[in-house]
Amino acid sequence: MSYDPNKNGVDTSDYTRDNRTEATPPPHAPHPTHHPHPMPYGGGSPRKPSRFLLFILSGCVPGLGHMYLGMIRRGLFYMAGIALLVFLTVQLAISGLGIFTVFTGFGLLALYTVSFFESFIIRRDIVAGKEVADTIPSFVTDKRFLIAIGAVLGLTVLASIISVVPWFIWVAAGVVVIALVSKKKKSS
Repeated sequence: MSYDPNKNGVDTSDYTRDNRTEATPPPHAPHPTHHPHPMPYGGGSPRKPSRFLLFILSGCVPGLGHMYLGMIRRGLFYMAGIALLVFLTVQLAISGLGIFTVFTGFGLLALYTVSFFESFIIRRDIVAGKEVADTIPSFVTDKRFLIAIGAVLGLTVLASIISVVPWFIWVAAGVVVIALVSKKKKSS
């Protein structure tokens, strides 16, 4: 490309492959701007998530704040966990086992609190440019956690069954079990 002083400093040459020589290199494409962490589903440009909107979404529906931040899988996990605990709490309250509703109520409160504050931690990491993976929380894969959840669900189902069956059937079943156990001990 050459400078022509008669053209007010504007290069008017037609730069194509045909008129290029060995001495003139091809033009360089402009460098795209690189963002350290584009928001998922956000069109490639990083945006700073609103704290106020995150507060409203996370406070109203657990998991919705995660979805606002682009963490769909994690948001669905919290929504499903809260829905399950609400269902168990209602079932236990209906069946007349109020003592067990305390445990599910505390679990509901704990999961809601974790979801709320974790959404702000994820926002902080996104604004700082850190890579945030959309995975299920790590505490779910812990064996002790899974055993505890299984025990709570098992006790809930057992308590629901106990509350439906009349007391005299349970007494009769207890007598039968005691008779079978004592019969095995005598024959041994």
